Amino acid sequence: MLRLALFAPAVLLVLSVTAGLLMLVNSPSAGDQAIVLAVRWLEPRAAAGGPPITFEIPEGEDASAIAQRLNQEGVIRHPLLFRILILYYDDDRALKSGRYTLPSDSGPFEIVQALKQGRPEDTATVTIPEGLRAEEIAALLEAHGVGAQDEFLQLVLSGKPPGAPRPWLADGVTSLEGYLFPDTYHVPAKYSTEAFLNLMLDGFEAHTPESLRHGGNVHGLTLYQVVTLASIVERETPHTQERPQVAGVFLNRLEQEIPLAADPTIQYALVPAGTAAPAEGYWKRGLTVDDLKVASPYNSYVIPGLPPGPIANPGAASIAAVIHPTKSTYLFFVAKPDGSHAFSDTFEEHLRNIAKYQ
Repeated sequence: MLRLALFAPAVLLVLSVTAGLLMLVNSPSAGDQAIVLAVRWLEPRAAAGGPPITFEIPEGEDASAIAQRLNQEGVIRHPLLFRILILYYDDDRALKSGRYTLPSDSGPFEIVQALKQGRPEDTATVTIPEGLRAEEIAALLEAHGVGAQDEFLQLVLSGKPPGAPRPWLADGVTSLEGYLFPDTYHVPAKYSTEAFLNLMLDGFEAHTPESLRHGGNVHGLTLYQVVTLASIVERETPHTQERPQVAGVFLNRLEQEIPLAADPTIQYALVPAGTAAPAEGYWKRGLTVDDLKVASPYNSYVIPGLPPGPIANPGAASIAAVIHPTKSTYLFFVAKPDGSHAFSDTFEEHLRNIAKYQ
């Protein structure tokens, strides 16, 4: 009886706190601070530097069973509080199965977030930077153990997405270059090549205007032409803030039927699609006069208008820059040492900028 009397206040306090939190679940503005304070009091974080927390969530296990088992394994101390966190931030369906390994000082908040985001240790995290060619993406995927390099490239160069057709794809395209949306992807280990390609196409679809995908146009450009120009903008500047200005210059040159004279199109032309990179890589630096004369439909120094298709895979910012360019009278720009650009209206001013910055 003495032992029960000693622990009764603590038990009652835990029950009172959790009961109060249950009433706050449907009142986020009132409940945020209360839940944070309760979790810190009832589930203090362990010290960093200890052994990692490892646990496995079987397929189909619901939140209640997860909470009970994590308590039994010593991962959490209060199953009810853990359950409340799940109810507060999401529902049971948001929890992902898998084997998880988390830092030793992970608390209930971190554990719930891990289960919601679904990043168990048997997943691969693949970051595709903006502006890569399909060949570079294929090599990156194989290096991460996701799909096969040759198979991925073969699918891209077929121009046909695996599985269901994509109505927004331009008729007659012979490559999916430009539609491989750059992003960070979290996928199961040993993810198939076809599945990852479809994931990238889903990403592209999610980041382009629906009206444009349904046959609309901007500045007289179709979706395919927007992506083609966006790929050039992507390769021209690493500075996100000046991409609308670069896009505006190219649109001005297209309107006046002046060749784009974009170095990235020459770099692409020097290494045709599907071929291995030369020693200097896919994007040759220090183009020569002979390089600018390369016989290719992608030679934008010689041929006016847009090249036949995208030269790389642009990110959302470059696509948005083409759709919403900066309006100006500029027709020229030249790179500065820091990678930004100096813009000019006339060729004479452009020559002065070249002398100044290069």
